[in-house]
Amino acid sequence: FLIGSCSLEPNRLPLNSLESWQHAITISRPNIIYRFGTSDLNDDELLKICIPEPHYIKPCDIDKFNYTSFSFSTFGNRGELLYGFCRYIMHSGTGGRYDAGRYRSPDIICILSKYPFHTFFHHLMSYIQSIRLFQQSANTLTTISIPEIYRTDKDRVENLLGILRDSFHLVGLEQTIMGCKFTVPSDLIHDVINVPISPLLIRIGPRIMIQLICSLLCERRIIIVDDDEEALRSSVKACIAMIYPFSWCHQFSPLLSTDQLTKLTSPDPYIYGIRLKQYKQLESV
Repeated sequence: FLIGSCSLEPNRLPLNSLESWQHAITISRPNIIYRFGTSDLNDDELLKICIPEPHYIKPCDIDKFNYTSFSFSTFGNRGELLYGFCRYIMHSGTGGRYDAGRYRSPDIICILSKYPFHTFFHHLMSYIQSIRLFQQSANTLTTISIPEIYRTDKDRVENLLGILRDSFHLVGLEQTIMGCKFTVPSDLIHDVINVPISPLLIRIGPRIMIQLICSLLCERRIIIVDDDEEALRSSVKACIAMIYPFSWCHQFSPLLSTDQLTKLTSPDPYIYGIRLKQYKQLESV
């Protein structure tokens, strides 16, 4: 999926960043610009997971933009477990993007898969981002319809994903696709071998760390509370990595939106990150 955070018609472009943000969260909701294949996840649910809080899509200075990536898992419409991989990207060039003064709104790349290969798919998203950067034109504005800016790189991305989908059974075999080398992982060791565990250990200490490992192995419900978004992302990833060679086969997300807090009432195991202010609302949930 390619998700546009702001998709206004040219004659409705706001004049400043504050007005831009207000349009983004009220009038012009984020929307899926294009998709490859079919999805077993409701579009509204996907948008809530990819954009848990409005400030994620707030226009910002491109030089200060943080290219954030994170993973999540959720159940599809047919009850199957799906793994999601998101990357926030910023449009480059002089056209085909949404500007408000010197500020710019991000787009989001999201991949849904039945395979939990975090590192593989995050590298794939980086490659897709590179394709978009090289193919962006300089004479188009983002609109609600699929803009011309995406047509060329859309074809290249669809070609890449189509080849990968058809060859995903070739586990461990290196393939050269569109000038880039890909190797389908044979197991989860490729994703967890370089995941740092020590930052989480330092934050919670040895005693709670042991309790956390036991809870993960016993498939308990786990809520991680922190106001630092990067700490939430790294902590959730560390939880998944530290139980290798076992794998977490339930839902997880580094940050829930406020209207998703009802997910915490589920009797099924999960790993969810929330903010401190959301934790104080749990009694009402």
